[in-house]
Amino acid sequence: MAENHELASQPNNFRLIVCPRPLSVTRDRIDVQIPVGATVAEHLRAIGCELDRLSALVYINGRLVPHAEWESTVPQAGQSLALQAVPAGGDDHVGKSILRIVAMIGLVVATWYIGGGGLGAILPEALGMAFGAGTMASVVLAGAVSIGGALAISALIPFSLSRRSYSPAGSGGGELCSNI
Repeated sequence: MAENHELASQPNNFRLIVCPRPLSVTRDRIDVQIPVGATVAEHLRAIGCELDRLSALVYINGRLVPHAEWESTVPQAGQSLALQAVPAGGDDHVGKSILRIVAMIGLVVATWYIGGGGLGAILPEALGMAFGAGTMASVVLAGAVSIGGALAISALIPFSLSRRSYSPAGSGGGELCSNI
């Protein structure tokens, strides 16, 4: 910590803080002093970031720097440049994703209802006893509905493949930037 304070007092440096984990500002955090003179985009490229694939927010002294300004904004001596990864994912067909989520939630509720004996309560007496709470029939039926329903949802609302290129584990595809 004393080393960072010492470097911060050098006249031609600014502080670069990189938080590569979207849900943690401390895990794998990088906090270094960098010489001034380059744009935000140049600094990000220098640490291995692919700007067109980067899902992150950039701040200078707590002020958000819009992506469109990365090529022209130059951090000054004594400032802090912070890069925070943001959760990203999903697909271009947002409506399909939401529909899939709602369908899967409905399937979970139906499976819970069947497995918990709810089906036994609405069936005639003979069948109701067979499908009561905790019986083998209700558990087997709940499992079959769960598996069959998941297959049906996947067939009716298929996953769309990402247009981004796939990078195997260890090649920098899963990190915020390849050198981090």
